[in-house]
Amino acid sequence: MNLSALEQWLVDALLRRVRILALIQIETFCRTRSFSQTPAQAIRKLKRLGLVESFRYDSIVLELQSPLLIWKAGDEATHDFSKIAWRAKTRFLSSNSREHQILLATDTAQNLLGGVGGSLRQPNQIMHDLGTSSVYVAKQCEEPDCTSNWIGEDVLRRSWRHLKIRKVPDAAVIENEQVINVIEFAGRDYGKAYLEKFHLFWQRRTTPYEIW
Repeated sequence: MNLSALEQWLVDALLRRVRILALIQIETFCRTRSFSQTPAQAIRKLKRLGLVESFRYDSIVLELQSPLLIWKAGDEATHDFSKIAWRAKTRFLSSNSREHQILLATDTAQNLLGGVGGSLRQPNQIMHDLGTSSVYVAKQCEEPDCTSNWIGEDVLRRSWRHLKIRKVPDAAVIENEQVINVIEFAGRDYGKAYLEKFHLFWQRRTTPYEIW
């Protein structure tokens, strides 16, 4: 299938990295690159090919710059998860919700190219999924190669069951059949208790993680 660089990026992101992307997130990514198309042109072509579909949704889409917490084995610092939860919540309180064009990959895209497409597994978590997408876009803007082994939650559940990841995160970076980093987006309702449990789970496994 003859797809442009931007079209390939979009399809790959929606099938393997994240569940959905807002148009504003795609535009943010495109500002850091030189593509031969605008996001709107790429989306129109992918729709004609039946690889993506879109819908309108009123939501907050955050533009993220850096993680709230990075942890790795050997980090013995005491982390204030109450403060981290509050920081996660207040960024929503200080942001305005508005209608966005939201894209997702189709069943056709999944059948042709692999990954996971079709209807959303958790349609009531669109704002959280957009938060995870904001993390992916932030990392792509900063250092594209660092996300080459980024695996989204739905792909982890379907294709990486043999790793027996009991607590499936929003995304994981996998190399040589090993989880080398875990990514979790802290939604507006993530409290101290949840974050502490998340920390303890991955700390016991000495697996590095990032909370955004």
